[in-house]
Amino acid sequence: MRSLSAEPDAARRRSGGSTGTSVRRKPMARRQAAALRMGGIALGGIAVFGLVAALWTSGTLSAAGQGIHGAVMNVTAAAGFSVQEVLVEGRRSVDGGVIMAALGVGRGDPIFDLDPAAAQAALLEIPWIRSASVERRLPDTIFVRIEERVPLALWQNNQKFSLVDRDGHVLPVQSLADYPDLPMVVGGDAAETASTLIDGLSKTPDIARRIKSAMRVGGRRWDLMLDNHVTVKLPDGDVTAALARLDEAQRKDSVLDRDILVVDLRMADRMVIQLTPAAAAQRPQPKDKT
Repeated sequence: MRSLSAEPDAARRRSGGSTGTSVRRKPMARRQAAALRMGGIALGGIAVFGLVAALWTSGTLSAAGQGIHGAVMNVTAAAGFSVQEVLVEGRRSVDGGVIMAALGVGRGDPIFDLDPAAAQAALLEIPWIRSASVERRLPDTIFVRIEERVPLALWQNNQKFSLVDRDGHVLPVQSLADYPDLPMVVGGDAAETASTLIDGLSKTPDIARRIKSAMRVGGRRWDLMLDNHVTVKLPDGDVTAALARLDEAQRKDSVLDRDILVVDLRMADRMVIQLTPAAAAQRPQPKDKT
């Protein structure tokens, strides 16, 4: 779990604080102090809270009502219910400043002014975030839990290259060179269908490490381009059995290291191999029986 400061960067620099450092106080002491301060305003604030809440819910909060709402928020902040710390769980790649901008809070803001549902929706607009939840932890902490998207493959389509996750969701990055070990998938629908292929390849790692790219053919199946320029034609549908057959043939006969151009696995009961022209010329010719 990471703690993000609720103070904007410029303000942190002016105050001499460091980026990403949160203000901490003894939890029990600060909660007791906040409770005592809040007790002093509780009786007088109940009616105001009720009125503002009713108007806010009905959508009829006027400019005067909004002023009352702001005044109430300021009172609660003065009583200790203000944002001092933001805790984030699950963050690996997303910049902390981007998360703070989505939350729309800063240190000292009234914690009751945060709308958790709106903050969650804003977080889900960040391309790298797959799921998110936001909650207030009174008196002064906002807790955020996110699940980040995981890069799965590099996707080539119409000469454009992108980073995608299992759902085919494009992940913005400064440089694709930072992901040299990810497989390359090619074709219009390759991004959203790549996960099935890559899951199948995970069971045959010796084959997987030799693949330079995988091309989607007709929106139905894959052609694998290997590091020695051999093409492996996979069948439509589940590729697991076909890859297992190829893996076994490679372990027993080193079929992929021969003078071949294509291994065709589209038929479940056979493996068809196309030789290079040079290898085909060296094959014994059948004798003429006439």
